[in-house]
Amino acid sequence: MKKILLLVSIMILTIININAQENTLTLSNINNIPNKITNIVVSATEKAIEITFDNSVENRELVIYRSSKPINNYNDLINASLIATFFSSTNKYIDYPQPGIPYFYIIMDSFLTKSGKYVINPGQNVSTNSILIQAVDSTNNMQKRETLRNQPLPYLDLKSSIESGKLLLDSYSELPVKYSLTFESSKIVDTILNTIYKEDEFELYPIILEEDLIESVNSEEYQLKRILESDFNDKNWVIANKLLSNFLSVDHSENITKKAHFYLAQVYFFQNSYTKSFLEFTLIQNQMPKETKPWMDKLLTYMKNN
Repeated sequence: MKKILLLVSIMILTIININAQENTLTLSNINNIPNKITNIVVSATEKAIEITFDNSVENRELVIYRSSKPINNYNDLINASLIATFFSSTNKYIDYPQPGIPYFYIIMDSFLTKSGKYVINPGQNVSTNSILIQAVDSTNNMQKRETLRNQPLPYLDLKSSIESGKLLLDSYSELPVKYSLTFESSKIVDTILNTIYKEDEFELYPIILEEDLIESVNSEEYQLKRILESDFNDKNWVIANKLLSNFLSVDHSENITKKAHFYLAQVYFFQNSYTKSFLEFTLIQNQMPKETKPWMDKLLTYMKNN
């Protein structure tokens, strides 16, 4: 009787163990179910391309690629560029590519790319028609600006009083006489200037704005963040200069543009190109007064001494 009870207990424990393993495998398989992307739609606005799509699974990591050629197979995907990684909590992505170039897009679950199982379904997760942002003719814009510019008022030089008709002093026809300062006056002026432009003891270090340390949400933020996290953060100023200059050669949103100028101004500063750095900071001084002030104060001192 004891042997029978022992055998029955062993069988029950075996069945429980098998069920537990099956449940574990089932949960693991559920977690590894990739997101199926369908109904991709691309549309262009004045400065961006909007990509919408349908998700089958939430909270999955997605990747989006961009290519100037149609994406029909794996070889086409190799030539495409990864522009962003984001989560499937959203079904829309906004891209800011270079205007005037037609593009195709593909969206996949990152689990598929990591495991080498690429899914390419034209019309579902791949855009089949190219789309572009119309390039702006800068020549026409300059002509429009010139035609809209107000003409200055003519210079009015009155020779006589309007009320009495008496001859007025011709105060505007000659420049004032230039006098040299005395030694005592020059000394006072130098003292005042040295007080104003007295060099501060603090040192300046490369600064990355707090908002650029968080996860990027669109392609232009992603591109700028890659530059900051690599060569800018590593103080490779020559390469960082080239990357930021190339980045600014393309139209971006106003917020991204001002931040790119802020970082390029810092690069010039650490390359000892003080005049170029000062001009870059001047471009964004009104938009970022707090951030630019310490740099411009230091630059004024450097340029005065050099």
